[in-house]
Amino acid sequence: DDGVINWLNTGDLNDGYISKTSKKISSLAIEDYPNMKVCKKGTLVFALYGATIGKLGLLEIETTTNQACCNMTFKNNVLSKYIFYWFLAHKQNIISLSVGGTQPNVSQGILSMLKINIPEFEEQVKIAKYLDDKTSKIELIIGNIELQLATLKEFRKTLINDVVTGQLKITQE
Repeated sequence: DDGVINWLNTGDLNDGYISKTSKKISSLAIEDYPNMKVCKKGTLVFALYGATIGKLGLLEIETTTNQACCNMTFKNNVLSKYIFYWFLAHKQNIISLSVGGTQPNVSQGILSMLKINIPEFEEQVKIAKYLDDKTSKIELIIGNIELQLATLKEFRKTLINDVVTGQLKITQE
């Protein structure tokens, strides 16, 4: 109840930027579990197993995470946003490397073995900016289409109601 520290679980991962979490923990939890670390902004979070396996998030906030998350930070010459897009592009391949029967698991060991081609920093910045621009336009288009679909569904419901209740008369031609 007195939680003030962000607590991210894999359900919060949305294959996008993370600016809030669904839960918070108290500072007492940090004291009780000294291995728990607060992840900094720019950390890339990857869901290791369960229903959310492969889900990603790039932190825009500081947060703690549960054990089902792999938290990745990078050297100064590597742009987190570039790696985030790389993981998005290769997500299905990474998931295919998982092991386990009923609950496949992508271990941190598997992730550490991935070979990622990393261009010069300036090129990483250009690629990330280009993808940010294009994906934001796509998200805007998706939002508009979803609004249009919701409007059409409401119109359909109203039309059916009006015809069935006799408020709208049907004429034969």
